[in-house]
Amino acid sequence: MSADSFTSLRLIADPLIDPHWIMAGAAMAALLVALRAWQAGWSALWRFSAVAAVLAVLINPSVVKETRERTSDVVLALVDRSPSQMFGERPAMTDAALAWLRSQLGNRPDIELRIRETSGSKVAPATSTELFETYENALADVPASRRGGAIIISDGRISDVPASLAAGHEPVHLLLTGKKSDHDLQIRLLKAPSFGLTGQTVQLSFRVDNPGGEYGRNIDLTLRHPDGTSEQRSVAINVEQTWTLPVPYPGQNVYEMTIPEDKGELTTLNNRALFSVTGVRDRLKVLLVSGQPHAGGRTWRDLFKADSGVDLIHFTILRSPMERDTVPQRELSLIAFPIRELFEIKLKEFDLIVLDRFQLNNYLPPMYFQNIRDYVAQGGALLEVSGPSFAGRESLYNTALGNIFPARPAGQAVIGAFKPAITAIGKIHPVTQTIAANPIWGAWLQFVPVETIKGQVLMSASGNHPLLIVDRVGEGRIAQLASDQIWLWSRGYNGGGPTEELLRRIVHWLMKEPELEEDALDARADGATLTVRRRQIDETEGPVTLTNPDGTQETLIMKPGEDGWMSAQVQAKDQGIYEFSSGRHRRMLTYGDTASPELRDLIASAEAMEPVIRDSKGSSVRLEDTPRPSIRMRPAGRDYGGRGWLGLRQNGSTIVTGTQQRPLLPPGLALALAGLMVVACWWAEGRRKAT
Repeated sequence: MSADSFTSLRLIADPLIDPHWIMAGAAMAALLVALRAWQAGWSALWRFSAVAAVLAVLINPSVVKETRERTSDVVLALVDRSPSQMFGERPAMTDAALAWLRSQLGNRPDIELRIRETSGSKVAPATSTELFETYENALADVPASRRGGAIIISDGRISDVPASLAAGHEPVHLLLTGKKSDHDLQIRLLKAPSFGLTGQTVQLSFRVDNPGGEYGRNIDLTLRHPDGTSEQRSVAINVEQTWTLPVPYPGQNVYEMTIPEDKGELTTLNNRALFSVTGVRDRLKVLLVSGQPHAGGRTWRDLFKADSGVDLIHFTILRSPMERDTVPQRELSLIAFPIRELFEIKLKEFDLIVLDRFQLNNYLPPMYFQNIRDYVAQGGALLEVSGPSFAGRESLYNTALGNIFPARPAGQAVIGAFKPAITAIGKIHPVTQTIAANPIWGAWLQFVPVETIKGQVLMSASGNHPLLIVDRVGEGRIAQLASDQIWLWSRGYNGGGPTEELLRRIVHWLMKEPELEEDALDARADGATLTVRRRQIDETEGPVTLTNPDGTQETLIMKPGEDGWMSAQVQAKDQGIYEFSSGRHRRMLTYGDTASPELRDLIASAEAMEPVIRDSKGSSVRLEDTPRPSIRMRPAGRDYGGRGWLGLRQNGSTIVTGTQQRPLLPPGLALALAGLMVVACWWAEGRRKAT
């Protein structure tokens, strides 16, 4: 028998027959004994003795001999390896505390030490510290009688702490990492609107927090705008700030806020914050001028009128100033063309100008064409749809607009059926890429031959003549459609075609919609996999550079694809902001959540664990003050912690390793004694009757 083994004896009943029959017989015997006692007094003792002897034989009392072995108490060491535990000296403090526990408890025969480590929440990257599910799983197979306690090594930033524990729970202790002098600057966004009207402003509320550090001082904060420009302000720490920001572009507008590294702070990962506001156009103001009535004029009107977000001003010139007729002026229902109001006073209020078969007809003085040219160069958008007059003396190319047109006339209009074709660059250009997938459409009947000066040719007519040309002019954009026959598609002629799709994408490209940028840079995150894509239309764009959260940079190798995009993938390692840049474009992704508890509340604190420590009668020890707390075994029901020491519950539980069972008396002897008592009862009662 080992030193931890011992034996114990106990008496049990092992009935020879069903206990119910024994109980019934005992009840009947009790009646007979009671009757005899009423009739004969003390002589009933003989009958009682006989009945008791018979019942004892039937009950069959036995002696059980058990061999027991003392069991060890299970102690759980739960190690927090979440992101907040990776800063400062916390990893070293954690490792040292774990080594100390191993040396104190790992070799004790009365303790089974179980070590479990957790990296935080289940979803990567960990945005919170969830320990108590691991706690329960680690002790799920251990009965309460063997649980000696749990020791948690953590910074105390635990998100799943139970509100209370049941009475008699094993003691829970916290070995608190971190230093009392720790501090960490961080930008916290308080109110950040997701949408704003393009051209207007939004209000951003934020605060620079410094938990654990000094208060009442200012720090320089840098704000980088979507266009790459930056501005700097001095802001007070721990004071809410409001910043009015413009929304310059439709679509995504990303602002980046940064503060410099503060001496001695735990990390700089939360010293940057991204604020993205999606620009939404309030109303799109379009000026459509048709040089003369024609069958396709209604196509343009229907296109813009179908969109409730478009304010359309449409003029159709029905006669030129040189035309004369005999109708009195007062009887004319036509209005004069307000050229000065449109092309001088309110020109810059329009987002888009469409000149449909417009020609020189002595309506516009040369200065107004110069105004339109300047309007485009300063950020406006112009779509010119060429009619036959574009090839003659009345061509708009002969005005100041000729300086910004991407194509010039190259002959008289060609009449005859032809099917528009998508060029090689048009198959990957965002304006025509979607319609290039299914180029089954009807024919057009006329086009104007043009010669490309600059820009990109997306569609061509018969003989490889340019048909749709787009170009950038200064801050603005221009598109030329060298045919006025697109209305045939909308009428279903010869099978029709994607009229609305093509015109809508041309207009949106002119409006600088981000998803239609031909040199767009796109970045997406799928878990820890970051994918960056860049259109391969413009080969002059520079390489894509990745800036990691720690500030290191690397150049990515982009692989071309069949869809017109070049792409590369990287695996995110650390939480924070990853920035991709190429030429004038930049995109930023956040891996993890820089505003999560793991990066927001970095100052070590036992506050969250206090209810559990209190209910379990445990304790909290700061490792900075007591790196090697002593460990004591304590009886159940006592306090389990004090200054510089941790208490574990000593349960003294055992398990049975062997049993032996023997009747209290041998069966033969028991029957003989029972028979002897029956005979003695018969003799005594018979002798009493004889006397």
